[in-house]
Amino acid sequence: MVKVLVLALVTLVSLRSADAHMVRPPGPPHPPPPPPPPTERCEVTGTPMFEIDHRAVDGAHVPTSTLKLYRNGAWTLVSTTAGGKRGSSARGCLDRDVVAQIVRDIKSSPWSVHYQRIRCMAVSASYTVYSAFGRAVYTERMCGGAVLDLKSRRNLNDIESLLVPSADSFAEPTTDDHFAQPPPRH
Repeated sequence: MVKVLVLALVTLVSLRSADAHMVRPPGPPHPPPPPPPPTERCEVTGTPMFEIDHRAVDGAHVPTSTLKLYRNGAWTLVSTTAGGKRGSSARGCLDRDVVAQIVRDIKSSPWSVHYQRIRCMAVSASYTVYSAFGRAVYTERMCGGAVLDLKSRRNLNDIESLLVPSADSFAEPTTDDHFAQPPPRH
């Protein structure tokens, strides 16, 4: 009887070890790994397509910043502290559809400026220069009397709404000329 139990035990152990070494049929194939996310980087090259330059008059101790957008969607933001030292900076890339809308806004703007005969006399140490394709198209000053045509003003507001949120934590759009504000779009 002991021989039978030993034989049964040996058989059971050998079956288990054979089972462990048996090659199992493959299961369903694993799906391929997902493709890596696109690594498209926007390189800063050439003349900026659009620029919002928050400047200050000489001797003013106020912070400044320059936000530049390039044709490929790359944007950079560089700020300067009130003490004249380099402040924060950022860079990124806008979606192609957003860039296309900004190009349409720039090209469809006449960038006509007229001056008001009556204006306030307040003076600010800071002002903003807007440039398109390397050419200054409008300078905005508090009570400066310069009024941008309505179509260009609407397009400029549109450009700022598309571009500035990309760097929103660093720069705020400024529009000091309240007379040039268009009615809201519906």
